[in-house]
Amino acid sequence: MKRVMSTIAAAALVAIGVSACGAGEPEEPTTVTTTVPPSTSSDEQESKTSSTSSTSSTSSSATSATPSESSSTSTSTTSASQESSSTTEDEGGDAGAATTITTVWVDDSWTMEGPGTDVCEMGGLYGSNYSRQDDVFTCGPTAASALACKNDDGTTTCITNALGRQAIRFDSPTADSEDVTPREGEAIPLYVELEDDAMCETISHDHDQHWGGKFSWYRCKDGSELLTDQEIGDTFDTGSPAWTVQRSVDKGQPETVRVKTAAYAGT
Repeated sequence: MKRVMSTIAAAALVAIGVSACGAGEPEEPTTVTTTVPPSTSSDEQESKTSSTSSTSSTSSSATSATPSESSSTSTSTTSASQESSSTTEDEGGDAGAATTITTVWVDDSWTMEGPGTDVCEMGGLYGSNYSRQDDVFTCGPTAASALACKNDDGTTTCITNALGRQAIRFDSPTADSEDVTPREGEAIPLYVELEDDAMCETISHDHDQHWGGKFSWYRCKDGSELLTDQEIGDTFDTGSPAWTVQRSVDKGQPETVRVKTAAYAGT
């Protein structure tokens, strides 16, 4: 009886062991059956594949174009900044601001004198060297200082000292009846203003000695002088928008300075 019970117990233990071993093994995967729709043709599949590839390529190109566009904008901005800097230096900077060309004429604020005679009768009418206008002339002797004149129905008005705002006015049948002989060469300024605000005007005679044997036909209010090799027309270097001139202080060696303003007779 004991042997039978032992046999039954042993069989039970074997059954339990087998059951435990079976629990540790992976379960069989569940198979899901899906109904597949009718397959597309190989041409359609290739078309879809090509479309997908094209879309991906376009997206990639659009993404890569963004940094390029940003770089181009940055370069353009830098270039504009450089152009702005260059313009500022040419038109308004101290290093190369263009010389301002202006005109000056007699008004009610000027001191007017009447010589009491027809100054032009003592000398022909010639285009004034100090004006760019054809109707502005000079006449009479050098001593009369009629630097730039205009005639208005027989009444002639002439600038004699531009910076001092002095002029003469007289009746002139000569100026009313004679033609003006055109000037020779380029007009020259009545006066100039230098970069340090010094004002310099023309003189009619030069009897002084100057540095290096040069000549001076413009004197400045501060005592300095503007030099030229000889001719007054060569006083200023007008080869660029910013004029320059050789300026001598206390008869010393001249230095090149910029001309801020050049004033001619005229309206």
